[in-house]
Amino acid sequence: MLAAAADLSDDLQFSIPTSETEREQDLRVEVAYTRNGRETLTHVSLRVRLISSIGIETVVEAGPRPDSKQLRIRVVNRTEHPMTLALRSRLPNLAEQTELIRDLGPGSRSAAFAYVVKDAHLVDPLRLIAEISVQESSGDRACARSTVPLR
Repeated sequence: MLAAAADLSDDLQFSIPTSETEREQDLRVEVAYTRNGRETLTHVSLRVRLISSIGIETVVEAGPRPDSKQLRIRVVNRTEHPMTLALRSRLPNLAEQTELIRDLGPGSRSAAFAYVVKDAHLVDPLRLIAEISVQESSGDRACARSTVPLR
């Protein structure tokens, strides 16, 4: 409930389930207010952008050897509090990799994690994909997922 003459901030943040992906979505809201002693109810549809509180930045480059690919990953803390995060990556021809990122400050980027996929030319192009997930290890348990084509 807003007080009379109060402003509604346009940067509202909601926690979204881990099953959601970053995208634009219509959000239907019901606004009830009293004007001149009469209650009014209005339905409004707002276009909102769903984003995770954890960002995943990736860069795909030619690897150090012929026919290899290198993936660099950085994690961004988009919150206003420090986060301890677990990064899990699955790449073709490699065992699953897990990295712990301790106390990543608000608005900060992690150090880059680099992974090399050897013999990328031998992998089916439809399977030449990296799967990345990052999860907060405490607190709200925020989560972000990304798939990256390694072409």
